[in-house]
Amino acid sequence: MMGQLETAGCRQRTFLQALVFLSIAGSVLAQDDFRPRLRAVRAERAPSIDGVLDQVWLTADSAWNFVQRYPLEGEPATERTTVFVLCDDDYLYVAFRCHAESDQLVLKPAPRDTRDGDNVGLLLDTFDDQTTAYYFGVTSYGVEYDARVYDDGRTIDPNWDGNWCSAVRVADYFFCVEIRIPFSAIRFPAGLTEWGVNFERFQVHAGEQSDWAPQKNNTLRVSRAGKLEEVRPRVSAPNLDLLPSALAYYDEVGDQHWAAGAGLDVGWHPGSATSVLATVNPDLARTENVTWQVLSHLRSFPADQEPLFSEAGGLFRTDLALCTPARVGILSDGRVIPMLVGGQVASRGGRLDIGVLGAVTRETEYTHDPLGALAGPGPLNLASGVRLNHGLFDNSQVGLLYAGKDGDSFANHAVGVDAALRHDDLELNGNLAWARYRGDATRQPFSGSADVSWQSRYLRANAFYLNAPMDFAIRTATSAPDNRQHFGAGAGATAYRLGFVRSVNADVDISRLIQDQPLPERYSCTSGEVSLSADFKHNWTAGLAVAEEAFHVPLYSPQADSVLDYNALSGSFWFQSDPSFWLNLTGNAWYTNKAWNYRLADFTPEASFSAGIIFPALLYPRTSKVMLSVSGFAECDSLQRMSVTTWYPRVRGFRSVTKDFQIESSIGFNRYFQQFVYDYDLGFRWNIRSRSRLNASLHESYEPHSTGQPFLVTWERTERVVLLELRYLFHI
Repeated sequence: MMGQLETAGCRQRTFLQALVFLSIAGSVLAQDDFRPRLRAVRAERAPSIDGVLDQVWLTADSAWNFVQRYPLEGEPATERTTVFVLCDDDYLYVAFRCHAESDQLVLKPAPRDTRDGDNVGLLLDTFDDQTTAYYFGVTSYGVEYDARVYDDGRTIDPNWDGNWCSAVRVADYFFCVEIRIPFSAIRFPAGLTEWGVNFERFQVHAGEQSDWAPQKNNTLRVSRAGKLEEVRPRVSAPNLDLLPSALAYYDEVGDQHWAAGAGLDVGWHPGSATSVLATVNPDLARTENVTWQVLSHLRSFPADQEPLFSEAGGLFRTDLALCTPARVGILSDGRVIPMLVGGQVASRGGRLDIGVLGAVTRETEYTHDPLGALAGPGPLNLASGVRLNHGLFDNSQVGLLYAGKDGDSFANHAVGVDAALRHDDLELNGNLAWARYRGDATRQPFSGSADVSWQSRYLRANAFYLNAPMDFAIRTATSAPDNRQHFGAGAGATAYRLGFVRSVNADVDISRLIQDQPLPERYSCTSGEVSLSADFKHNWTAGLAVAEEAFHVPLYSPQADSVLDYNALSGSFWFQSDPSFWLNLTGNAWYTNKAWNYRLADFTPEASFSAGIIFPALLYPRTSKVMLSVSGFAECDSLQRMSVTTWYPRVRGFRSVTKDFQIESSIGFNRYFQQFVYDYDLGFRWNIRSRSRLNASLHESYEPHSTGQPFLVTWERTERVVLLELRYLFHI
């Protein structure tokens, strides 16, 4: 009898376990079945990319049932959007047909990689790993935007530039967008015929974000994308990309001088999932520094990241930043280390990513280093990195990273492990690293970090911890870390549909920072902040924050050592007007009751402010805009007694002559106490084709000098910089 009972009990437990397994498997399958599906129909002929949907699109499969992500999550989109997908051996074709009343469609001229105005987007998870993806976006004005997506949508890298094209056509009641993406421009595994895909649309006048594959919590997740079936690109022979570049500039500071340089980037793709990249004399650091100096006021022309490192830079990214490829050639304080040659290999097999990085920099003079390891002249240096990253579960991952930098007089090597566990909107990250200097056995510290974040539609929370001790001052292919202990936590809540308010966000954050220094006392700061922001139905947004900080500051002098403890209370406010209106207003202000004033060598209240107005230019209202801005800084005894020490008014103009050719100008004044400086900038940018451009810029500044006569001054030029940059892509 006992044997029969035990047998029956075993059968019952087995039956229950089977039920649990089937329920879990069923929920996973149900979740996968819930994801919408779309076929990539083979095109009878290649469609013309001109913004006009011709007859060939009638054979395509279509997606049309878009769902709001914001403001009414889960509700049908207010305007109809239909997407068509075709493909052939070499290209993927996507077309959007977006219904919109002409008086509600917002078209805004802007430079490339800017999402102003109504826009549509395409997300492609080519490895179907639910973690990484490519993103392609086009505005109703025709401005293109592309990026790489990592960490299930939590990290977006806009520095990636793909070789693709688009066209837009606007009609009375709708606008159409056509996109053509060469399969050779993206990486994918051979033989995989089902990719992750999603389509999205943003309507400015309604503040509405909608998606084909439903999203939630106002976030775009790769793991919630739909499925694109029957994708069968031809696995072509290895292709080659040649990207020569040339830079010339004239810098009139003291002695007049010209400088010029040329470089070459080479990309070879022996397989659909492998990239071999190399660069010769890119002079990345000088290009970035000079471009930033010249174009600091021309915000539409940012310094472009070196294509070599934007191709697979996300593979090397970790929270501890042991290896930051984009920082090769630049020190943490901005000093230049010109690079001679560099190379990178990135490949994926199954769920394993492999990356190898190497770069040789020229001899460089180091003038300061906290550890003294690199002070004085620096010889030729070799920066290297190796990365292994393997997928876990649905969209989690674990990785191993090595980074090193070697020269004649030093060697610095670091090894780290990291892991990211994700489930829906819960993410847990952990990092642990070890570093060592050749010939110094005392510097073998560990560094680690951990963070967790979670959010739902109404609530969110996060916590983090970082420990980077002083000796963990790596000098590998990265910038110098900020050696510290830093930990904190935060929580927030969101409410929707409160009368004329679409949503209100309230957040509370607390943290403690302890700076690791070779001193008896260490700097520390404990802070807490409460913030509130609101999105109104008429498309205005506003927010405010209040923070209190407790400082512990060691003071050291030849006469005596002391410690200064004090508390500071600060507050800030910002707002932005309706972006769909022809006139846009922005503003923010900040005030603290106690801050160290180096000029007065004492604590004083301080305040800063800025305001801006953006409106169409009278001469070319549809293709240009004018931006008026003013910012300032004030020392004050109280809110009633302020002394504005810095004024910075500026006028910017931008005109998009065509989608690919833009002109921008800027003129401004900088008044600091009794010093007064006037400067202006002029820039041209021509996007010749994908990843090909021509930049030309001029920057000049002047200072006034008294002539001894009332109200009469002369202006002396103190700076003139001229920059010319050319890059052109040859695809073989």
